[in-house]
Amino acid sequence: MSYQSIIFLLVASLNLFLGIFIYFRNTKSPINFYFLLMVLCAAFWNFCLLGYSFNFDSQYLRTILIQIIYICVLLVSFYYFIFCYHFPYRSFNMPKGIFPALYVFVLLYSLLISLKWDYLFSYIPENSTNDIINFPNYLVFSIIFGLFFLFGFIMLFKKYLYIDGIYKKQLKYVLWGTGLSFILASAFNLFPNQNNSWSLYWVGPIFTLINAGTIASLIFFSNFKIVRQ
Repeated sequence: MSYQSIIFLLVASLNLFLGIFIYFRNTKSPINFYFLLMVLCAAFWNFCLLGYSFNFDSQYLRTILIQIIYICVLLVSFYYFIFCYHFPYRSFNMPKGIFPALYVFVLLYSLLISLKWDYLFSYIPENSTNDIINFPNYLVFSIIFGLFFLFGFIMLFKKYLYIDGIYKKQLKYVLWGTGLSFILASAFNLFPNQNNSWSLYWVGPIFTLINAGTIASLIFFSNFKIVRQ
């Protein structure tokens, strides 16, 4: 097993552990629930990257892994957005119908990725050992991913501006953690992939632990104030 495969396995396992640990502190908390969904998707993303790292010759298997990988990435950003809406409390009520519409959109877009096998990538075994991106569609995917993160980050930042005390400290750490995680993961995964550069594709998933680890640390060192609201 290569060092990249070991990294994928460790990152997936740690994300899985942190998500379950937080969720079972208070299973009725929407914060815990959406954090669990977010890191479960991150863990499954890494498990699929682990499979992809074995360089299967089967185009069919590689295609399935690619489709699952990018659906998981999309879901990570989507559940991050919902998590930000709830964390550390809801500062406003989302207009009725917005969340159902977003769920339908994410479902339909995920179906597009899964049913149209060459929507994001096309595999050319006789010319290349890597998968070649479909740039226009990959750009659309990157924008959707970025918008979910951006709107979630903005919600957190607005809350940070208007609150004090322990919540302000928690938001400060989460803003730093998620901001660094997004910037570094994008720098090593999202942007290089647009140029069909795959040498560092194993680095980006490591930075998901900044996001998950920041929140888990807050729960542990803040006397579980996040989950007991």
